[in-house]
Amino acid sequence: MKSFDEYITEALKTKEIKASEFPDPLSKRLKAIFQTKGEMDGQEQDDIVQTRDSSWAASNLKPSQSAIFLGKALGMAIGGVKGGDLGSIVSKDKHILDGHHRWAATLFSEPTAKIQGIEANLGIGDLVPVLRALGDSIGNQRRGEPKGGDVNIFKAKFQDVLDAIHDGKNMHPKFYDKDKAEAWLEGIGGEDELKKRFAFIQKQTPPKGAPPRIEMPVIDADKGDEKLASKLLSKGKLDVRAPYAKTTEENDLSEWTDSLFKGWVNVKTRKIVAHTNSNMRPWHVQMIVLDPKTFGVSEKQIKSYLRLKVEDWGYYDDAERIEGAVVDAYNNLVEGDKDIDRVIEMMAMKKGWCRFAQSGQWVDIKGSGKLDNLRQACIILDQKHGIFSEGKPVQNLEVVLKAPFGKMDVKTRETWGIKDSDINIKRWLRYGGDPNKLPKENELERQDVTKARMSGRHSPGHDEWGPVKGRGSKKWRKIYAHKEHPFKSFREFID
Repeated sequence: MKSFDEYITEALKTKEIKASEFPDPLSKRLKAIFQTKGEMDGQEQDDIVQTRDSSWAASNLKPSQSAIFLGKALGMAIGGVKGGDLGSIVSKDKHILDGHHRWAATLFSEPTAKIQGIEANLGIGDLVPVLRALGDSIGNQRRGEPKGGDVNIFKAKFQDVLDAIHDGKNMHPKFYDKDKAEAWLEGIGGEDELKKRFAFIQKQTPPKGAPPRIEMPVIDADKGDEKLASKLLSKGKLDVRAPYAKTTEENDLSEWTDSLFKGWVNVKTRKIVAHTNSNMRPWHVQMIVLDPKTFGVSEKQIKSYLRLKVEDWGYYDDAERIEGAVVDAYNNLVEGDKDIDRVIEMMAMKKGWCRFAQSGQWVDIKGSGKLDNLRQACIILDQKHGIFSEGKPVQNLEVVLKAPFGKMDVKTRETWGIKDSDINIKRWLRYGGDPNKLPKENELERQDVTKARMSGRHSPGHDEWGPVKGRGSKKWRKIYAHKEHPFKSFREFID
């Protein structure tokens, strides 16, 4: 039979998440993007975790951490705590993530009393790493052993409970009152009833692999963190499930090791803002906030959006704290401590800007509007910097159309990719259309009307579509309506 210490040191089981995606502690790099990382994995619905306000009898809930302190829980019980709001997230398998001492106090005082919290549709093994990382991203300090000494309720003996009530052992001296403690004991039915309730608490052991207190999530109810956690989970903002976003600035650049040529190109003005570096900075959004006028936006516009974002978090309750959070959010973008904000990037995209990144034989283009905007961005970059025609040929091109989703979000409309073929990339730049549906090279040759005429394949006054005379008539259009050119409609083809 395992000792308690052996029992709690096994790995906490996960089912839906990959634990390595939630390192302990969270790195500075991950802290900057953690609360929006779920938007960066290319899947829009995979990370949504349903949450809801709920209530349970205290006796129906279970702990998640391996240390609950007897003196603190008993002191709360004697002080009148029974039931109420835990200010906590509760897993779908009924383990609480915080509020353990209120829960234990309720089991001492009135085990059937109702406890409220936010239920999340994840098992405890998955919820602990996710919320621990979220607490790190918020900046909450981990909590260790209580000062002044106390005994872990799972290791305590019933005599420790009696010593606490009658002698104040392990109780906070400022709040301990012997007469009040003994009156409370009599009020619940005496030592026999207390012994039953204590034994019940000790049977509610944490899950296998429950981490020590210092490795548990810190989601601070005093700051409304549990409401923020609920909102981020329910909106899919946290990158809970696979596929996981790569953790460099650009989702698809984690394997790019050459010097990175990156920046913005405007398909309306043909202006380019670019940098060549190897350390990723400045980030794309950082370029915008450092020089908003160039991108057709303003500092006021950016801060107005950030204010809406902060207010949407829902845990700042006064104007001064909201304004402070806005300033912090803006400074994080200016300094590069936060490297991605799709809404601010969309502000620039609406003005005709497309963001690009090139490393060696890889090119990535993102923009809004029409697919041809992305093609024009590639053409401008090639004309001014030769990225498709000079040096080693580009082998992989990905183009992505983005679109605003309300005032606070941006979604991917569609993604196209041409991989391992510089020939196909150059053909797409020449002809346009859907990059995923480029016909074979010999088909292009066969359908090139000018070459067909020059080779004598079609008689004078004819081409592959038949007689040129009368081509605009209703009768002709009806006869040949089923024919489609691979790149253009018939009307575009003959204009």
